[in-house]
Amino acid sequence: MTDLGKKIGSFSSITTFSFFSNKNLSVGEGGAIASDDVKLAEQLKILRSHGLTKSTWSRQVNQNEESFDQLYDMVALGYNYRMSEISAALGCVQLSKLDKFNVRRKEVYKLYRDLLEGLPLEFQEIPSHMKHTHHVLPVLFPEGTRGRIREYLQKEGIGTSIHYTPIHLFSFYQKLGYNGKNLPVAVDVGKRVVTIPMHQKLSDEDVHFVSSKIKSSLKV
Repeated sequence: MTDLGKKIGSFSSITTFSFFSNKNLSVGEGGAIASDDVKLAEQLKILRSHGLTKSTWSRQVNQNEESFDQLYDMVALGYNYRMSEISAALGCVQLSKLDKFNVRRKEVYKLYRDLLEGLPLEFQEIPSHMKHTHHVLPVLFPEGTRGRIREYLQKEGIGTSIHYTPIHLFSFYQKLGYNGKNLPVAVDVGKRVVTIPMHQKLSDEDVHFVSSKIKSSLKV
């Protein structure tokens, strides 16, 4: 939520959302677009389904709108960006639980901060006027320690990830001539960041366990 008191997606012309498996609202894969522009929304609906003017469903229920020898038209070079009906139904149920999920994620974040206080770690600072939904929890560890710390945590049954590798360091962008000379902060963060477990199903006991193992990893 922004300092305007509005949720993301409620005030801009277009906003995209991901429903990937590690997101606050997840259906496994897929996403959605929110827009307050009716014309733009109609264009997006056409582009998501091969540029066709009618979906498979509407061809059956609205047959009288077209002749039987041409049930639909293709008016643009579209794509197959449709999410399944099953995933959409799951998403509607998840949406009704989203606020509760976000409250729990905030509790998990605060507990982590309390338990890891005083360690040589850096958390992302969250402005007081913003409400963070804590999609992932990236933490900066001391330089040169990430590899052994992730390996240690993995042996203890704790999965971690990296969010994110600086984009300009990926092979595709390297081939385009990008380098890190003008982005020293991104390079530094990219070398030190570790994403530790964060989701609404974590219990306080889980957070205590992960935190204790992080403390131990820093002593190895």
